[in-house]
Amino acid sequence: ILRMMFPPEHVSLHFPICRPTAETMLETDVVPIDMEENINIGKTQRWFWYAQKHRPKSVTAVFKMDTDVMFCLSDLLKTISTHKSPYEYFGTFMNHISCWKHNHCPPIKCQNNNKFEGECWYYMSGGLYGISTQLLDKLQNVASFAEPQSQVQHEDISVGHWLNQSEVRANIAERPFSFYHSKDLVRISPP
Repeated sequence: ILRMMFPPEHVSLHFPICRPTAETMLETDVVPIDMEENINIGKTQRWFWYAQKHRPKSVTAVFKMDTDVMFCLSDLLKTISTHKSPYEYFGTFMNHISCWKHNHCPPIKCQNNNKFEGECWYYMSGGLYGISTQLLDKLQNVASFAEPQSQVQHEDISVGHWLNQSEVRANIAERPFSFYHSKDLVRISPP
């Protein structure tokens, strides 16, 4: 369905799949990931690493999206085309409170600041978020991003850590496009 929804002149879809079958590899948009299918053990890191190394030069942003997310393509394309900084981080902003105050969340002292400064860092909700390609290029100098490896922490949070360790400051483009995760739609659907 996703392949039919997005015009190829505006969106290049790729599907990172862990250890795909020979039949799956016949699809031209499959990115093989050499690891077991997982959550929070490195698939997102490997996707961004792969995209940074193999993307066409015309690509301006790389996104990670769950398969059960719906979004408005025209809003997303407008956001990408009008972003303010070459180092843009797109998505739904997560701070200490929105992360449910867990120990792995961004620091509480940074609650009212949406900038990557000092110890303050943030991340985007995992349903749909993206990184401008110029910012993604800067991540190659961050040791924990540079070589894909197994991870033990939440992958979406890891992206926030990578950006905080980067030599440039990411500009947060907080949910400037419409999207809904399937769990959001369940809450607003009539019984």
